[in-house]
Amino acid sequence: MKELLVYDYIDAAHMLSPLPLACALGIDGKKAELRVATIQNVNGQAFTLSIKHLSIRNVREMEGFTLGVPYKFSMHYYLLCYYLAANGLNPLKDVTIKEVVPPLMPYYLRKRILDGFLCADPFNQIPVHQKTGFIYILSKDIWYGHPCCSVATSQNFIDKYPNTYKVLLHSILEAEYRLHYATVEERKGIAKEISAPYYLDQEDYIPVAQSLSGEFPDGKGGTFFIPDRIDFIPYPWVEYGKWILSQMQRWSQLPGKVNYNDIVESVFETEENIELAKSLGFKVPYKPNLGGIQPFTGKDPFNYMIKQPFCAFVEEPKTFRKRTSIESYNTYFTDFNRHMAYVAGGNLDEQMEITDSGEVGLSQQLFNELTLNMRFMKNKLQESNEMLEQRVN
Repeated sequence: MKELLVYDYIDAAHMLSPLPLACALGIDGKKAELRVATIQNVNGQAFTLSIKHLSIRNVREMEGFTLGVPYKFSMHYYLLCYYLAANGLNPLKDVTIKEVVPPLMPYYLRKRILDGFLCADPFNQIPVHQKTGFIYILSKDIWYGHPCCSVATSQNFIDKYPNTYKVLLHSILEAEYRLHYATVEERKGIAKEISAPYYLDQEDYIPVAQSLSGEFPDGKGGTFFIPDRIDFIPYPWVEYGKWILSQMQRWSQLPGKVNYNDIVESVFETEENIELAKSLGFKVPYKPNLGGIQPFTGKDPFNYMIKQPFCAFVEEPKTFRKRTSIESYNTYFTDFNRHMAYVAGGNLDEQMEITDSGEVGLSQQLFNELTLNMRFMKNKLQESNEMLEQRVN
């Protein structure tokens, strides 16, 4: 979805909230002027472990685990790293963190490809429902009120179609307003509706209803009613963006010193969003809840970041090759075609090292994203076939 937005195939997308910042900075593929129009929800994630780890009581016991997140530029990744580090594990050394598309995470857990994952609901509740996993901790208990996903648009779309942009934003905030103030029974009804094939395509709507209503079992024998397990509050607070940037720096994604204020204010559409939210009836607080990430306040994010445990901040960016001769380009395309041939033969584990800057480097990254997505599609077909075989037998 990110690439479709960056390359102007679409104008807006549901997107991981850190991604527009990464795209604006040019640290995750093609540089692009993207904007966070709204935060779609707060909370709504969980750290889920395989049922084989039911006896675990301490995070340090997870050393050596393989854990899944949707993407390395995601709140899920940053919250997982933050939580592990706060409890004595270096997320860059003591565990393996892999990118896995969320709908496959329950399957990977069942197949024991993953020991656990941190992702958005309802994919945490599905393993509980299938008795293959349990919820270790809700993300709201790591940082209450943290942002999750966003709606992102291109600046070009805002400039060319300002009225359409406002209508789009208005409709999304109306939906969030309805969900934010919905009763438990109303949320259960909405869960059943959005589980349909043309929305979430969930065969069983119960995990969706449990996640959305906050009435759920945790897979450890407990049953809970936590109505704010997920909430729908739209404000793209500047503090959110600053914390995200601090974690990009902490985990070696964003080198050198940067101007946090300028970057976030150029990407987060905070003022217009808050004014529209007020007009719809949202009660806007004076500031966001930052209790789970103290001593962070947003005033000095770099100094906050540099003092965090296991900080892996780097001063200088990685040096990439710049090709200048026809011969060097021919050499690259010979190697690129060799990788393509290997994938065409059905070998979807193939990945290219990103060695170059410019378009060559972008082609290397797109190759890796393509093969990873093809592997996910193959795995999804395998899961579907296994489910069909179970029904037949």
